Amino acid sequence: MRDRTKINLNVVSDDKFLDMSHEAQSLYFHLVLRAENDGAIKNAKRVIREVNGKEMCLELLISKGYISKYFDGTYGVTDWEKHIG
Repeated sequence: MRDRTKINLNVVSDDKFLDMSHEAQSLYFHLVLRAENDGAIKNAKRVIREVNGKEMCLELLISKGYISKYFDGTYGVTDWEKHIG
């Protein structure tokens, strides 16, 4: 996990993002803040539990293209390069 993370306003201010529930938006912010240096999220389910979130929000983030799910069970922030740029 990085000590500093910049959230790209262009990613989180488009209508597609803002049309999601506040709960899904919040989960996205928490996942981005806990991502590794390459945007990988190894403990997404734990993050959901820590923030009292819902797994359906993670599925929504995946379906909207904000989070990717990998075959090995990890997840990734799709727009990671925009956040670190």
